[in-house]
Amino acid sequence: MRAFASTSVVILLAALCGLPGFAQGGAQDRPGSGQDSDAGMARGGMAALTEHGVQGTVTAISGDDITVKTENGATFKIETGVNTRFQKQRDQIKISDIHVGDMVGAFGDKDDKAKTLGAIAV
Repeated sequence: MRAFASTSVVILLAALCGLPGFAQGGAQDRPGSGQDSDAGMARGGMAALTEHGVQGTVTAISGDDITVKTENGATFKIETGVNTRFQKQRDQIKISDIHVGDMVGAFGDKDDKAKTLGAIAV
């Protein structure tokens, strides 16, 4: 179930942010290339999530900031603002709909050193 949730987050974030490599697939994923396009999209999506995203369990919410603990134990502060899109599955939500204990994924400007992410989408 967790793998399904991770894949769903990647697909949602890619759709929201229009990742060209994810949404369209590369040359290796075109028909006749011998590669499965779903597998190619998953590889591109997971790389994008790792580079530009954070997924974890909400440990705190303070104003416009959401603190999450990732599966590997790292803690990130997700900084949101007026332009951040909040979505649960296909429904638009607000930050007030997110609670401690929820699993979230966020995509945006990630700073691994500072353990922060300026969120485009949550």
